[in-house]
Parts: sequence; C-alpha cells; structure tokens
Amino acid sequence: MTLRGWATALAFLGLAQAAGAATVELMPMVGFEFTGSKDLAGPTSDRLDFKNSDLRGFSIGYLNTENGELEFSWTRAYSSAEIEPSGGLAPDRFDVRIEQLHLNGLYMFDTGAVQPFFLIGAGATRFTPTMDDLDATTRFSFALGGGVKWLWNDHIGLRLDGRWTPAVVYPGTHFFCDATGSESCYSTEANSYISRAYPLLDGFEFTGGLLLRY
Repeated sequence: MTLRGWATALAFLGLAQAAGAATVELMPMVGFEFTGSKDLAGPTSDRLDFKNSDLRGFSIGYLNTENGELEFSWTRAYSSAEIEPSGGLAPDRFDVRIEQLHLNGLYMFDTGAVQPFFLIGAGATRFTPTMDDLDATTRFSFALGGGVKWLWNDHIGLRLDGRWTPAVVYPGTHFFCDATGSESCYSTEANSYISRAYPLLDGFEFTGGLLLRY
C-alpha cells in the first residue's frame, strides 16, 4: 500500500474512534518544499542533493479539546535527486517522488476567528525514484512548526502552515539501491563532527489550503 493509502486508512480509523465527541476538519493543501542534501561515501560519488519543489496533499483531523487537535497529514512532492560524482564529472540526475505521512498534534492559542497554533508530529518520509531499476527509501521523520487558522464561519476558513520536517538519516544510510539485487547503493557519510552530530536531512514545508469543518 502506498503512503497515501495508509494515510487514508489511518485517518478514517482514528476518526471512527473519536469523531463522536469531536469536530472534524478537512484540508486539501498546496505549497512548496525546500529539501536538503547529504554527503555520500566515495569513491565514486560525493553528494546527494534533492531539489526544491512544489507539493500537494491533505490533512484530516479532529478537535479533541477546545484548544487541541489531532490530525493525519499526507503530502507528495515531485522533486529530483542530483548525484554529484567525484572528479568533477557531470552530475547524475533523476526524478524522485517524496511522500510524507505524519500524525500531528496541534495546540491553538486562541479559539476565536483567528487561531494561531503550534504543531508537532512524527511519521515517515518515502523517497521513490521514477527509475524502475532503483529501490525506494523510507526514513523516520518528524515535524515542528506552526501556523494560523482564519475561520470565516462555523464550517469554512483558511489555514496557513510552516513546518520543519527533517528525515533521520544516519551515516551509512542507503538511498536508491539497485533493484536488480547487485547491492549497489548510494550510502551517506559523515565527513565532519557536525554532520555526525546532526543526522538529519532537512525539509521545510510552507502550505496553505481551504479549511472545511464539520
């Protein structure tokens, strides 16, 4: 099952258990994602760089307290990966689909028409190359951020988010292994103390969408 399929299944499972005492919120979203890079172990490759790209997705959640909300969110970005080889050769580039499934908790600082909020979440990020001979890679990821809801009435409004969504990538993590079974992979490397102490592939998302409340 794809991450989108898991997102839908988990969302409806959670809502079925708690929707009786909660207000349900749905939000289709669009936005932009800034994605980082990681050093690669040699001798043939130096660096893996993901290009920034637009994204889309949706969230579904419920207000379980006056100020608190629990939601499932799913996003998809069509990016590309650039492999910088050693020796100054031309980089190898191919398209990559980046999908993220998170369970988020929101705390609203106000319950009026304008509601600033803080967000924290965790889940998984999956990097799927469009080349059939390369395998996908899934990593644990988390989210920290916030935003604002602007409610126009009891059922409709606007929501804007900004989130830091790094994936955990320890030294030696494999990306895009050869699907033919040759065990050829791009392996990340920590070439400094800072990179060893900071095993994260950064991601920054800025999204907005129409908020539907029931």
